[in-house]
Amino acid sequence: MVEKSFENISRKVALASCAAYDEESVLEKMRQLVTDAPPPSVEGKIVLLKPNILSPKKPEFAICTHPVVVAAAVKVFLELGAKKVFVGESPAVAPSLVAAKASGMLEAIEKAGAEWVDFSEMQTLHFEGGKLIKSIDFAKPFF
Repeated sequence: MVEKSFENISRKVALASCAAYDEESVLEKMRQLVTDAPPPSVEGKIVLLKPNILSPKKPEFAICTHPVVVAAAVKVFLELGAKKVFVGESPAVAPSLVAAKASGMLEAIEKAGAEWVDFSEMQTLHFEGGKLIKSIDFAKPFF
C-alpha cells in the first residue's frame, strides 16, 4: 500500500494483481482494495465510473479496461451502499454504445447492476459573472 498526502489531505492507494480475469478473483481483489484504501462514503449517492474504452475491441486485445474489472467495481460500490452506479464513456474512434457492446463492457456492467450513459452528447452550463470559467460542457445525461 502507498500513502501520499496532498495539502493536509491523506489518501491511501492500494494495488493488487490478479493472475486471470475470472469474476470471483477480481471481485475478491476489488473488495480487498476498498478495505485497504477505503473510498469516501458512497452510501445513498450516485457513482459514475469512466472505464477508458478507447476503441470497440474485445477484452483479449487489452486496449480497454477489462469489463470484469469494471463490473467488480460496480458490485463493490453497490455493496458499499451506492444508490445507483453509472458507467459512461465517449470514445474518439466509435460511437459510445458500439464500443461498449464490442468491448463486452455493456453486458458486464448491466449484469453487475449498473446503467450505461453516453457522453457524446454535451450540454453547456454557463456561469453568470464567472471570472475565470464562463462555461463548462457536461455530458447531457446528467441534466
